Amino acid sequence: AHSSGTVEPEPHALLPSVNPAFTLLLTLALNAPVLAAVWARPSRRPFGDALCLVSLAAFLAGWHVHEKAILAPLLLAALRALDGPRQLRAFAMLAAPAHYALLPLLHEPAEYPLRLLAPCTYAAGAALAVAATDARLLRA
Repeated sequence: AHSSGTVEPEPHALLPSVNPAFTLLLTLALNAPVLAAVWARPSRRPFGDALCLVSLAAFLAGWHVHEKAILAPLLLAALRALDGPRQLRAFAMLAAPAHYALLPLLHEPAEYPLRLLAPCTYAAGAALAVAATDARLLRA
């Protein structure tokens, strides 16, 4: 059933119920070390990494987060992947579960082949890109 964007509390059968105040505190706690590091040594590179980590923490610890919310940290990580092989590997490791998290958005029966093909194609492409980048750096 489609809810048209309506958000209602749902009791859980196995997991404990979590209130919004707890997730706010958890998000702030996850962000504190990152923000402290950027505050101590402000520059462009740590700021870009911090922006990616802060958006990822908001996705991971948010109270009501839609699947599409992973796209913000994924886009930031993709931009950081251009800086070197370490960032490229980090992006590849984040992108695989991020793409998997988007699969519930493809729920029609006609979309099932795409649900299978998209993650497999991405995984193969990411592995080839990381291997090619590593090989190029080893030759240099």
